Amino acid sequence: MRKKTLEMRVLERGVELLGSHKALAQQLGVPQYDLMLWLDGQERPSRITFLSAIEVLLEHRDTAGLGSLHSLQPDHLDPLAFLGENR
Repeated sequence: MRKKTLEMRVLERGVELLGSHKALAQQLGVPQYDLMLWLDGQERPSRITFLSAIEVLLEHRDTAGLGSLHSLQPDHLDPLAFLGENR
């Protein structure tokens, strides 16, 4: 099994947050087939698509009542915390 890239983890989290592959693909404006290739690690999303996926995670964070990133102190901000990483 290949190691999951940051892109793969971000996209997986986006699927979890939005509830389906179809929902994330629609949100990103990409074909679901491409999303599946990226999730499987066969290809990588473009930079703009990857940044859009991060935006989905950040928007979900804001709507969950956790506040915006601007309100957090820099020394308390773990940039990967929203991925659900156990470190």
